[in-house]
Amino acid sequence: MTSIADIIPLWSKGINFKAYSIDKNLEYDQIEKTLKQFNGNLKEQKEGWLTDYPYINDGKTISFVYTRFVNDSKASRVVNYNVQVPDSVGCYFYKDKKILIVSTASDSKINGLVRKKMFSAINILAEPKSVEYSTDFLFWLAYKHDIEGMKITNHLKVESVKAISSEFEKTNLSGAVSSNSNVTDHIQAQIMLAIYGFVNGAEVTFNHKDAKYSFKISADGRISAGIPSTVENKEDKAQFALMIHSILQETYKIYEMDKDSVKWEEKKKHYRCNKLDKCSKSIQDFKKQMMNN
Repeated sequence: MTSIADIIPLWSKGINFKAYSIDKNLEYDQIEKTLKQFNGNLKEQKEGWLTDYPYINDGKTISFVYTRFVNDSKASRVVNYNVQVPDSVGCYFYKDKKILIVSTASDSKINGLVRKKMFSAINILAEPKSVEYSTDFLFWLAYKHDIEGMKITNHLKVESVKAISSEFEKTNLSGAVSSNSNVTDHIQAQIMLAIYGFVNGAEVTFNHKDAKYSFKISADGRISAGIPSTVENKEDKAQFALMIHSILQETYKIYEMDKDSVKWEEKKKHYRCNKLDKCSKSIQDFKKQMMNN
């Protein structure tokens, strides 16, 4: 029998998501009953929740898909009439955890489809609150990797920071300063850290109990991760997204304790001055080289 996952394969190219906290734990029957009030249908091309079959229901995760139908302009030009195709986002609820995850990091979908359509049903069940991270937190991650030996806790460290941006960024970090290794060694990143003193987006790798988690993160909480070879099916992808969220939550709590101390502001000032000195030296060295040529 064909499953909904065969028809609508979520996260086929990457695990892109945004997390929301909710104010209560939810059970399968509650979720299904409420979403059925906003039911959709693939055959009839009716927008709504596809509740006839859950996307996942494995005892750890409950997931349903919301589908709308949009015009496929390329196909429509070929056949000379409007061809409507599914445009779907999954919603993941986790057993005994007050968290839900939506399977998109698209800013337009989050502000439109997710908040205006999907949350019409979710708001009946619980109150979703956007999980976000501060620009100072992302700056702090670069600092922890660069200065404090990458260590967050005994089992958690920032293994690499390959890209940072201080501009408004989508999760592809198209305008970021990037590197194959430590981006903070590069003069453009040093200038950014020294002058701006905040980071809006970053590409990071965490090492958690010897397992690596690489992803791009925006300060507004959108996450974009590749699919590791060890993640084989839709259930694994759901748990991988949850693990990234859990790592970030653990790290953010440590950052908040650090942030509330006077020491962090002092450390940050010294770090920015250090980066300014380094990039100034690099500029002077480059100037001398130009003059000698």
